[in-house]
Amino acid sequence: MARLAIIIPHTGDVSALEDTLASVLANRPNDCEIIVVLSQPYEDPYDVKGEVEFVAGNPDCGPVGAINLGIQRSKSPLVHVLRCGVEVEEGWADAAIKRLRDPRISAVAPLVLDAGNPRRILAAGVSYHIGGSVVPLAAGKAMDVVGDHCRRVLAPHPAAAFYRKSTWESLGGFDPALGDQLTWVDAGLALESCGLLTVLEPRCRVRASRAWLAATSAFRQAVESEQLFWRWAGRLGRGRSLVAHALMILGEAARGVWNFSVATRAIGRLVGAWLAMSRRTDSRGELRRILPGPSASGSMASSRAA
Repeated sequence: MARLAIIIPHTGDVSALEDTLASVLANRPNDCEIIVVLSQPYEDPYDVKGEVEFVAGNPDCGPVGAINLGIQRSKSPLVHVLRCGVEVEEGWADAAIKRLRDPRISAVAPLVLDAGNPRRILAAGVSYHIGGSVVPLAAGKAMDVVGDHCRRVLAPHPAAAFYRKSTWESLGGFDPALGDQLTWVDAGLALESCGLLTVLEPRCRVRASRAWLAATSAFRQAVESEQLFWRWAGRLGRGRSLVAHALMILGEAARGVWNFSVATRAIGRLVGAWLAMSRRTDSRGELRRILPGPSASGSMASSRAA
């Protein structure tokens, strides 16, 4: 049985898919399976069907639904989500696979570099601020700033991520309602709430274009962001979260005056809050079964400091 499944959701850009496939096939690790979930028919002009499993997806399910389908079809204990247009280098997966031998670690974030300037970082994982904003870590900085040491982050950037398949199963899959950019943050918050680790592995590097991710409308961004906020508002204290969130929305409204998005975002946030309140159920109960054992608690502190 393969040890790693590489899941590539195809969302319509054939050239981006072929760039990623060519990169993966040239640099793939031993004992891996490659699964491409197709949103539309693909003619396979390079005849790679013997090396790649093509799975027909639902065109309406979006990237997150395609990823869930690909992981469901996989047979490997580890899964690597890699978006179309993202390219890899030789040995890129080795360090991440090694990290996932540690039972305390449930997810690994690669270092995402700018394809146009590979010495610059697009994201070294992401963080989530108490008011509800998501921040790519070390964005725009030189690659050397992160060094070679593994360190704890909240979640991987949506361009690429490694997970245990058992973690994905315990999450109940990634949540399509939160969209392509925020479902990873939701998963990271769920893992963190159970004391599980997501780490940045700087030796695991991928390259992505700054424009690789399709733009999301202001309304959709607001709906998804608001749902995520209310799901996790009590994480650092509800009172502090609400104050920080109000300040963030005021800043967003001030910026929206200049680009005429203030009304669209306000309506989106109202819709997102209503959806969040109507779905207030604990969908993460099964995650408790993969909590690390008591013996891990001491070493987890050292991992945070790394």
